[in-house]
Amino acid sequence: DLNSLNFGDCPSSFRDISSCIGKFRSGDVSGEWLLGFGNRVELGFGVGYYRGSTPSTYADLVNKDGSEIQQDLRLRIIPVSAVVRFLPFGKPSGVQPYVGVGIVALNYQYTESGQFVDYTDNSVFQNRYIATGTTVAPLALAGLRFPIAGDIWGITMEWRYQLGSGNTGGLQKGFLNDKIDLSGSNVNFGVIVRF
Repeated sequence: DLNSLNFGDCPSSFRDISSCIGKFRSGDVSGEWLLGFGNRVELGFGVGYYRGSTPSTYADLVNKDGSEIQQDLRLRIIPVSAVVRFLPFGKPSGVQPYVGVGIVALNYQYTESGQFVDYTDNSVFQNRYIATGTTVAPLALAGLRFPIAGDIWGITMEWRYQLGSGNTGGLQKGFLNDKIDLSGSNVNFGVIVRF
């Protein structure tokens, strides 16, 4: 879509991909169950929810009355992850840095709705296109844990990066490309309870 659509302050003449892709920035929520093996290794199983959207317009085409041809692009991802964390330094009662790797199943729904152009006759029509699926992707993470009055409660700050793509169905399903990029990073802040 970067070749045919504008995204707010990401016009076709600019084409800084990171700025355009950044239009899907949004918050997410997640939870994770951790199983510790000593103080240095943990297995984590989690699930989350992300939803982002951005308005767009055709870069080089307008309606006959001069108004923009507008669409709304939405992406919803439910990641289900399994990770291994390594905590090489510190103790649960102190600050602990960690790194980890894992896999994540990305259940996604990508929707384009609004006005579209039929290039055979340049007519404008309303429609809604939806691509859904699940793909498995690698995951890397790094973070810090901070205890609160002992080792039972704590807060955490974690960076995650997933690398994956999904299938849209391509032109037969109304999409310009066969793939959608589901890669990205996020920063999470959370609460840890040990029991």
